[in-house]
Amino acid sequence: MSLPLTDALGRVYVTPLGTPVSWEAGVGYDASARMCTTVITDANDKYNGGWRMDAVGRVVVAAADMPNAVFNGGLPFYLSGTMMRQTDVVPAADDPYVRGIRVGPTGGVYMTTAAIPTNLKGFSSGFSTGFK
Repeated sequence: MSLPLTDALGRVYVTPLGTPVSWEAGVGYDASARMCTTVITDANDKYNGGWRMDAVGRVVVAAADMPNAVFNGGLPFYLSGTMMRQTDVVPAADDPYVRGIRVGPTGGVYMTTAAIPTNLKGFSSGFSTGFK
């Protein structure tokens, strides 16, 4: 299994304002393997493959506005590099998957703050992430 972890509906497990303890491809993950996100932009933000990241590796996200989307690897972003997202919304059955992540036609990347099932904890991604 690889990161980011997704639920059965294809939504990315996230922790808003979480504290990264491990990173994969520059993206910060907390101790339970949730992708760390933030809505706070800062002059010290950096860019990783076009994704806007804060100084500790959280992905900068904002509510989706699809008419203003630009796409990076099939995922919707604003020109600023901020990822468009929709949190804790059930995707429509015909919403497409992009690299295993569900993306809505009007809602951006689907994300969830739900608890990660125990069968996904302790996965092995082939990388040294430090997750337990």
